Amino acid sequence: MKYFFRLCFCFFYWAVQAQQDPLYTQYVFNTAAINPAYVGSHNLLNAGVLYRKQWAGIAASPTTAILGMDASLWQNRLGAGLLLNLDKIGKTQSFEFATQYAYRIPTANNGNLSLGLQAGFTQYSFRGSELIYNSSQISGNSFNNDPTLEENIVRTLFNVGTGLWFNNERLFMSFSVPRIITHRFSQDTQGLLQSQARQYRHYFLMAGYIFDLGETFQLKPSALLRAVEAAPLNFDVTLQSWYKQKFGTGIAYRYRANISVLFEFNTLQGLRISYAYDFPTTALNRHTLGSHEIMLRYQKPLKNTPTERKKKKQDILEEDEEEEIIISPRLF
Repeated sequence: MKYFFRLCFCFFYWAVQAQQDPLYTQYVFNTAAINPAYVGSHNLLNAGVLYRKQWAGIAASPTTAILGMDASLWQNRLGAGLLLNLDKIGKTQSFEFATQYAYRIPTANNGNLSLGLQAGFTQYSFRGSELIYNSSQISGNSFNNDPTLEENIVRTLFNVGTGLWFNNERLFMSFSVPRIITHRFSQDTQGLLQSQARQYRHYFLMAGYIFDLGETFQLKPSALLRAVEAAPLNFDVTLQSWYKQKFGTGIAYRYRANISVLFEFNTLQGLRISYAYDFPTTALNRHTLGSHEIMLRYQKPLKNTPTERKKKKQDILEEDEEEEIIISPRLF
């Protein structure tokens, strides 16, 4: 019987980890978390931090924090980045450290095709010794001192990922597999968990386009499709509008999960602040206040890049005007 309970717990945890890698409502501005080919695509030094609290009001609900930095190198033909990702669910936790690289190939119509690769380590841990439960609620059984439920398990695993990224001034498209190696997590459980406790490969397909609505407004529809081995297809659809490339609002829908509202403000000093609120469309909405996601990004043009030269040219042409200049006019 003790192996049955351990199987249920481990299957739940590792299946959630495999089929529910951290989800982001602001995936367009957090693309490096799922696609290494995105790094360096802005011709900028780009640094950002994201914090997400999922299902607020529910004890031990998922919490995610990401720190990322990337820059373009070698006349914008290369991109390099660093990614730190912490994800906590109850007594389980994963911490990822990855380095990311991208090679950019110029295409027609001012486009770029990037080939990306990432490599790093993820530490998975389960603090079984901190579990608190009432065994009296389990009729006829006592599990308070069951050593199989009190173990602290820590595993550090190496993995690699790859991706493709294409963009021009209007269109962006992405395909990626962030973790290719499907490790098994089974411990010494007499072969009981061999078929379930493992990682599952994720596939991400994303696209979006920017439409001009007059001189001051822009509309940006985008979509993200997630395919996970041993899990149903899932997708996000997002529609954002922008005013003078500085103020953005939007709505999003995640299939059979939630609807969201998004807000973003782009300052003149390169700082971008964004927030997303998710409201569940399932029965879960009776138990949670929703999910919150906030992101801060800082962007700085690098010397002698096309972005910097373009900005200097604009400064010269508009030196007698009071028109404000946004560092990065791209909205992805």
